[in-house]
Order: sequence, then C-alpha cells, then structure tokens
Amino acid sequence: MARILGKVRKMKKINKIILFLFLITIVQLFSSQYFKTIKITGKSAYKQFFLTEDIYENSKNNLGDIRIIDKNGKEVPYAIETLKNQDKNNVKVNLGYEVEKNGKSTILKIKSKFLPLKSIVLDVDDEFQREYSVGDGNNFYSEGIISKVGKKKNLTINLENVPKLKEIIIEIKNKDNFPLKIKKVTGNYVPDRVVFKVTERENYKITFGNENLEKPEYDIVEFVGLIKDRDEVSVGELEKVDVKMKNVPKQKNYMAYYNIFIGAVAVILIGFMVKKIVNNKK
Repeated sequence: MARILGKVRKMKKINKIILFLFLITIVQLFSSQYFKTIKITGKSAYKQFFLTEDIYENSKNNLGDIRIIDKNGKEVPYAIETLKNQDKNNVKVNLGYEVEKNGKSTILKIKSKFLPLKSIVLDVDDEFQREYSVGDGNNFYSEGIISKVGKKKNLTINLENVPKLKEIIIEIKNKDNFPLKIKKVTGNYVPDRVVFKVTERENYKITFGNENLEKPEYDIVEFVGLIKDRDEVSVGELEKVDVKMKNVPKQKNYMAYYNIFIGAVAVILIGFMVKKIVNNKK
C-alpha cells in the first residue's frame, strides 16, 4: 500500500508540474499585448528572422519588451542584430503624415511608427530649394537642404542619426515662398534581425507590447556575430492577447480533474494488488 501511495504522490507531483508550466505560458502571453508565432523550419540549431513593421509599431521601450518563448512558456535568449544599409534588405514603406503651417515654415509630422528609418524621400512637383531641420518636438537631430530644379533633384532627408520615434517632425523653411505641395512621403529602412537557438522543433512565439518589461541581458548578444550556421524562419500574423483573464481556466478546475484521474488510477492499482493477494492465498 505504501508503494502505491508513493506512486500516487509522484503522479500528483508530475501533474502539478504540467499545470505550472501551462500557467507560465499563460502568464507570458498575458503580460504582453501582442504575439506572433515563429514557424520553425530547417535543421540548424540557430534561427533568424527580420522584425516586421507591426512589431516595431507595437513594441515598447525601444524593443526592450520583446521576448521569445517556447511551448512551455520558457524565455529563450536572443540577440537583435542591427544591419547596415544593405540594398537587398532595404524596405520601402509609404508613411502617413500631416502638414501644418507655422509662420514662414511648413511643419511635416511623419508617423514613423518607431521604425529604424535611414531616410525619407519626399514626392514634390514644384521647383525649389529649401532648408530643413529634423526633430521630435523636444530634440534637434539634423539639418540640410532639399531641392528640385529641372532634372536635378535632392528630395532625400537623411535620418541616420535619428532614433526610433513614434513621430518625426521636419521643419521646412519656406521664407517668403509658397509652401511646398507634398504628395507622398516614402520611408527607407533596414529591419533588425532576431537570432535565437531552438531546442524544440515545434513553433515558438515572439511576444511584445508590455511597457513594464526592460531589455533583457543574454550571453548570445556577445557572440551572435560568430554564429554562421542559421536558418531563416518566418513569423505569422499579428495576434492580440485577450487580456480578460476570465477566459483562462482556473487552477482549481484543473486540479479537480487531476484529482479525479489520480483517484481512478489509485483504485485500479489497489484492485490489482487485492487480486494478486487473493490469488497468492489460493
């Protein structure tokens, strides 16, 4: 009987561990507002993927809230690589913007969505030459000249020294000229790349959108440049976490099922033991 009870206690412990891991997964997901499924492919232990526009837009603390988690809810160390301006990885996006007039200046407010923009290009029909400055309302970053005269044009505004911002403000100095008629603003950026190591061939998740999480410190950051054997993997669509905890099964409900299961197993084991004792007496 003592042996049976020992096995029952062991099974109870295993079930509690399973429940604990399940709850960790839920906590990891519910601590962030969004997640994407990372679709694992290839044979290499290390995987990589590029951050997408919606991850930049919805992440917090300059990407510091990003976490990679496995099927058990365990954090997986990762590194974010900032790539140089490579043509093959360059992404073009049409950016939303607002135009305001302020005295003799045009204020161009660009919805930059925390993208790592390297430059923006204005689409303007007029012939002109104007000075401009780049800031965010509180800080000044750079200045320069844009122009379009005949076939010669320089409509690119360099943003190399501008951090990731929700909104970039460009002041175009018109002096006594008419304001420019801006038709479109196109952004250019090279997305950052995430590198991490897998131990399971099942899909992982990237979570983000939690302003309470700061950037983690992982060893992989120190040697990511030495990792040559990698598989390119993809991420799924943006999914929003349902923050209504009422949809999460309560622990006591699961424990009730576990206890019923354990009780049934105990009854079966006791039955076998009683039958064996009776047969031995015969």
